[in-house]
Amino acid sequence: MLFRFGARRSLSRPIQPTRCPVSKLLPIALCLSAALAACTDSTMKSSAETPASESIEAVEAVASTPAPAEQAAPAAAASDRPAIPEDTEIVTLESGLKYSVLTKGEGTRTANVGDRISMHYTGWLLDGTMFDSSRTSGRPFSFTVGSGVIAGWSEAAQHMGLGDRLKLTIPPELGYGASGSPPVIPPGATLVFEVEMVDATFMPAYREGNPSAQTTLESGLVWEQLTEGAGSCAAEGDVVDLKYAIWGDTPASDEIGLLACDEMQGQTIKGVVGELPLDFMNEATVLLTVGARYRFIVPALLMPPPGPGAPPAADTVWELELTSISKPLPIPEFAMPTEAELTTTESGLAYRVDQAGEGTKVKLGQTVTVHYAGWLTDGTLFDASYKRGGPTDFPLQPGGLISGWIEGLQLMSQGAVYTFVIPAPMAYGAQVAAGGKIPANSTLVFEITLVAVQ
Repeated sequence: MLFRFGARRSLSRPIQPTRCPVSKLLPIALCLSAALAACTDSTMKSSAETPASESIEAVEAVASTPAPAEQAAPAAAASDRPAIPEDTEIVTLESGLKYSVLTKGEGTRTANVGDRISMHYTGWLLDGTMFDSSRTSGRPFSFTVGSGVIAGWSEAAQHMGLGDRLKLTIPPELGYGASGSPPVIPPGATLVFEVEMVDATFMPAYREGNPSAQTTLESGLVWEQLTEGAGSCAAEGDVVDLKYAIWGDTPASDEIGLLACDEMQGQTIKGVVGELPLDFMNEATVLLTVGARYRFIVPALLMPPPGPGAPPAADTVWELELTSISKPLPIPEFAMPTEAELTTTESGLAYRVDQAGEGTKVKLGQTVTVHYAGWLTDGTLFDASYKRGGPTDFPLQPGGLISGWIEGLQLMSQGAVYTFVIPAPMAYGAQVAAGGKIPANSTLVFEITLVAVQ
């Protein structure tokens, strides 16, 4: 009952991922998609083929998600339904929203527009009629502040921290307005909610630069240290794990908007210094020690040129934080299997069992942890988890991986080591892949070690 279907509200705060339309964000999104794809494994077709803007469209679609009441378990009997809690000290905001703090949590930061939070809630009409509750199902409701929920909820969230429990009194203009949401919410209804923030993912806040603390490199990249780290700087060849956030101008405004961050994407950037997909990142990363966070002004000329029809590239502000440095692991030596060593399936996939595993074979839908190395048939290495210092995790599901991996992994059990020869139709076909390292119509050779199955 919290969604306002078919409506979008203008937002008063500058940092909100969905403010930027996809056309504005696309150049950055494609660069970020390439960065994440290059820093994971080249067998994942979705990372190589799906722009990062897909995640933005998913956020935009939140208003079409079924309301919690439609997902919840059957309502409790009337005698078991909780009563409206008594107010403590009432705070009335300029908008007309009223709230009182029932329980103060331990969180020290309040939510902002763009943050992803989870709430338990119960809602009543003023006459005490309970119309919805997440507590009947035990599943809190998650949403992005400022997107897709009634205005009273987004405003209230910005006065809450983790663990806070509030009573809200929401006037109709911040709820479902004059039309209501029949048959549950009458026209012009004032709503009462008890809400508790049980989880939150806070987006990074924009920080203004300090010109006196900035250094400009010959390339035009401008850096400024925000947080000191410890130990030696990252060096070329090191495996690094980077938290990141990217800001840029929002359309029709002088405000700065958050375009992307690891919290939003659910993935850090991990790769080898000197081989990171954006050149400025290789230049930036060698300034960092573990724990250090730097602010960078990245001129448009240091970003890949926008594609046909895309808006012109613009300067962006990045924050990069180095969380770990490690060394690449030794990569297995290439040896092309002979025809006599290979077993070929009906599909054309060929494999050799180098080491048998134990237990049941992998099934679709399971999450696997693998070490792998991939070569062209002439022995040219195009990708390896060993270069990134650790194995790779991913769900085994069609569409996410090349079909040769989908079929091949289902032949394996935990601990197994197989060599696969994957014909082009079961790999990338006529597509050039892995940043040009895999030519069109290439047969690929992989050595895969199945480390774990979940």
